Amino acid sequence: MRRHIQSISTYAALVLMAGVGFCLAAPKPAPPTKAVPADKKGELMTDAGTAATPAKFTTPTKEENEEAIASAKKFGGEVAEAMKVKFATVESNHFLIFTDWDAREHAFLKNNVEQAYIAVARTLEMPVTGNVFVGKLPVFMFSEQKTFQKFAKEVSGFEAKDTLLGYYMPVASGYGYLVMWKPDVKKAKGDVKVAEREWATTLTHEFTHAFVARYRTDVRLPTWLGEGVAEIVSYRAFPRPWIYGYVRDRAKSKPTLDYLFDAKKLIGDDYPVAQTVVETLVVADSRAFLKFLNDVKDGMTLPDALKKEYKRDLHDVDLAWRKYIQTVK
Repeated sequence: MRRHIQSISTYAALVLMAGVGFCLAAPKPAPPTKAVPADKKGELMTDAGTAATPAKFTTPTKEENEEAIASAKKFGGEVAEAMKVKFATVESNHFLIFTDWDAREHAFLKNNVEQAYIAVARTLEMPVTGNVFVGKLPVFMFSEQKTFQKFAKEVSGFEAKDTLLGYYMPVASGYGYLVMWKPDVKKAKGDVKVAEREWATTLTHEFTHAFVARYRTDVRLPTWLGEGVAEIVSYRAFPRPWIYGYVRDRAKSKPTLDYLFDAKKLIGDDYPVAQTVVETLVVADSRAFLKFLNDVKDGMTLPDALKKEYKRDLHDVDLAWRKYIQTVK
């Protein structure tokens, strides 16, 4: 696919380019992309793959950015009309947020999505003042879970479990949208700070997928690598030290990591494993890791990229991971 889809004027049309039907004007619009059910952690899972011929993303023109923003706004308007939801459109440097949150909370939304952008950009050593997206990323922020679940069913085409806090939905090469609902204070037993922290952790993780989808090329990372990177970014912003003891226990029941390296999707138990495997590579050599990630995004096979940057294979990574998790706290 070309670096941009220049002849398409709406996100609905982008979906048609992806080979599926989409009509928000209908009572029950068809899904824009085939979704894989959420895992028990509450994240939307998508299968991983790599492009046969990577399409390199380049800087969009002013006209392309303007067209993409207009398209996203039209898409948001179509969603609002179809779902009978009154949206405010909150615009920040990198995002178009369509939300039914109270207006007094809009500054909170803008700050958190932009902080997520900064977190990912710094991890990948990208300029925080730049913009990886064509136009701005559409984000749907619902105040109620039931509206979020209705959107997931009628727009994204899957049944959202009660544990699902948010997801990123790709609809075409490099294009997609982020969807979340308000911090779950009830689940946090009335503690607003705990609820907001869990919400922001999910936001940062899911946004990492959106960023990586537009990073360098249209190649999709292997599942363990993509999820591991997303977990590292969210962990750096919102540490969860308990995972290391958990991973040490889980390693005892897993004689090899072949199951992880071969997985097309992860269960919730394996997110900390994926995080610590990626951490193992980062701690070994952070500069080599970024080169390795870039190699994979540029179309090199994962084994070849490992051999080039680390002089290692996946078996070596497995052994190094087992040593690493015994030392970290």
